[in-house]
Amino acid sequence: MEDTGDIKGATILLVDDVFTSGSQLQQVARRLRATGAAEVRGFSQESPGADDLTGASGPGG
Repeated sequence: MEDTGDIKGATILLVDDVFTSGSQLQQVARRLRATGAAEVRGFSQESPGADDLTGASGPGG
């Protein structure tokens, strides 16, 4: 039996250094919500290829 007392009703922030597909954050968030977390949010510092989305050019570009 797992002790989920600290999770039930909690708001949890998941932090990842680089966001790629998001599948890992989704899996963890689903598990936390199933365990009773009231809210689960994700934050990532960086996303590969973000320059492509904004039109910004990299170094020397």
